[in-house]
Amino acid sequence: MAWERWLTGRTLVVSGYVVTFAATTVFTLWTLTNFVVGNLSVSYWVQEVLFPVSSLAALIAWWFLTKISVSTSGQGHLFRKGFLALSAGSLLTCAAYIVPLVNYFHLNWAQFAGLLHAVGYFMIACGFFMIANHYSSNAETNEDALLFDSSIEEEGDNVPFDHVKSELG
Repeated sequence: MAWERWLTGRTLVVSGYVVTFAATTVFTLWTLTNFVVGNLSVSYWVQEVLFPVSSLAALIAWWFLTKISVSTSGQGHLFRKGFLALSAGSLLTCAAYIVPLVNYFHLNWAQFAGLLHAVGYFMIACGFFMIANHYSSNAETNEDALLFDSSIEEEGDNVPFDHVKSELG
């Protein structure tokens, strides 16, 4: 069950970043198509291109960072606190995108991008929370989960957890 929760959390984080990448791309395209090319400075164009590129970089970073497993017994609580803080930060960012939508919502591309950002950051917050719950405050649980994860990678998902635990000590 913990493995499924971690995998679901990881999927939510990466999917949330995919949604925020889409939102940033939608907003950038909307912005760039609504202004006359000759009226904007080069720095503005560069800035508008950097937003989706940085969002894509965040997506790639979290693709790899959510694969982290705790291999030492004393680090689980640090990972748990870190992912809980990331969850809270993503939830606050989600709220920052929802507030303008609640006050004034008129369906256009900019509002649609804001809605996508809110949905994406909510997914990210849920994913970080699920990943944080994967890391127990009990160090032995983390080691067992790591051994189980390694066994699954080596022999497939048909290895029972109790069997791995008894074999490894």
